[in-house]
Amino acid sequence: MNTRTNPATDTVNESLGRELNKLLGRYADSQLARRIVRMVNAAYRKGQKSGVPLALSRAWTEEEIKLLGTKPDAEVAKLVGRSVEVVRQQRDLRVARSSSANVSVF
Repeated sequence: MNTRTNPATDTVNESLGRELNKLLGRYADSQLARRIVRMVNAAYRKGQKSGVPLALSRAWTEEEIKLLGTKPDAEVAKLVGRSVEVVRQQRDLRVARSSSANVSVF
């Protein structure tokens, strides 16, 4: 778990996570949802104004897909340059797809 608290070195996710944690329990869910949308929209507009390109995920290559499940997710994440969470999600997604493809219907 990353516990950095220096705003100069925090990632957007860390900073946003702290802001969201401050809001939890202080507002009704519907009010919190509206606040979150405003926060995301504000971040998007700020990025547009400063010329920051959208962070679009890149497609998984066949080589990257073949690594899934062969090593610990943290190791695969380092090898493919993605976060551990994204690697875990992709592995789970691929396993779910292959499991459903192997189901026989009588």
